[in-house]
Amino acid sequence: MRSARGGVSRRQSGGWRRICDWRAVLDSQFGNERLMSRSIEPITKTDLTRLGEIVARDRRDFFTRNADTARLYSDRLFAVALCQGGALHYLDGRNGIKDLDVWSFFTSDAERPFPYRRRATLDFGDPKFGTTPDTAQFIGRRIDHIGRSIANADAADPVASLTRYLRAGKTSSARHLAEKAVVLIEPAHLLGTVVWPQADPQKLVGSLRR
Repeated sequence: MRSARGGVSRRQSGGWRRICDWRAVLDSQFGNERLMSRSIEPITKTDLTRLGEIVARDRRDFFTRNADTARLYSDRLFAVALCQGGALHYLDGRNGIKDLDVWSFFTSDAERPFPYRRRATLDFGDPKFGTTPDTAQFIGRRIDHIGRSIANADAADPVASLTRYLRAGKTSSARHLAEKAVVLIEPAHLLGTVVWPQADPQKLVGSLRR
């Protein structure tokens, strides 16, 4: 309904204000839910060690059930790393933890690559980071454990091998990982080593955050 002067009536104006008020409430509610879906608890080296232990058990279980892959890859692991948003949060403490992406890297066997479709969903098993919304049955955050084999990787120098892999960006996985951060879990003596980004991480994390 319009007023005699052709404008919006007071009744319509009041209704529009109520709609706007409800939109503000919904935006606030869902914005808070998005924020609450991420943990801002700092990731420590102790947490990295725990992640390493969890994915090590998963690798052993996988190789036990897949003898042919075990034959090729059970002794070719050269690095384990926290990647993507979790690694970025380890660096800046602000990105937040939605889930924990841990990648196991193997030196490539000439017969065939490590199964790239293999992904395990695991439970961090400690509630310090809360839970991931789509796996609320877990005690802790969801861990996505993924494996990749890298051609010509030097097991004696995992940092250099991973850096070359990320810098070259020859695969979609390498390009995807290079968008954020990579922090070593294994080898144990390199725990917490920042593989990526290459420059001063504290200067680059702002540009990498999303």
